[in-house]
Amino acid sequence: MKTYWYKEIEAFFGGGTTSYFGDVGGADPTVTGVQAVFDHLDIDLWQTRAALTAGMRLMPFKSLSFSAMISPMLISGNDKGSKYTYRGYSFTTEIVEFSAQVEYYFANRMTGFAPYIFGGAGGMAYGWKSNLVEKRVWETGNTFILGLGSRFPQTRNVTHSLDFGFHLTKTYKDNLDGLAISIPLVPDNGRSPDLLFLISYKVNFNVFTLLTYDYRGRVK
Repeated sequence: MKTYWYKEIEAFFGGGTTSYFGDVGGADPTVTGVQAVFDHLDIDLWQTRAALTAGMRLMPFKSLSFSAMISPMLISGNDKGSKYTYRGYSFTTEIVEFSAQVEYYFANRMTGFAPYIFGGAGGMAYGWKSNLVEKRVWETGNTFILGLGSRFPQTRNVTHSLDFGFHLTKTYKDNLDGLAISIPLVPDNGRSPDLLFLISYKVNFNVFTLLTYDYRGRVK
């Protein structure tokens, strides 16, 4: 009898929102009294943009899975309302991220509500364009991912999941927002590494399984 090191294979796709933390945008902390995580300017909700994702997931145990995915996304930001309003800088960046992640489920997907933590790393191609540069500039970089989520079963073959994840980026001259090249002499350039925050909703389809489910899609 053939044996498998994994118990289940899933395909998934979904979408969500992406927000940028960095050296562009956000509110002026001298006015709000609030500084965002990791000493970044705080999040600008008006600059929230869209993201998509698709991939495959292998599950060797009920509580552990490995995923590979591709995630196209868009981010943007501007100086309006921040302590750098005088610069008048704005940008948009198109990103295609390829990543591998590990998910650990606290409920073993047996209760109908299975929270989990996840982490991973990946590479990305990104093209930034600012109001000071006419043509979009494409470069490559790395991402490091950490977040929380939960799964919600529908049937034995379909589940839904919701992720909240931070994507720390490593790029040439901390240039995901184009600031270091567009305005190279501005003080405090590179003060904080660029960071993305993603909220992702996914639909997961069971492709192969050795697990047993009840009629509500819960693992027995």
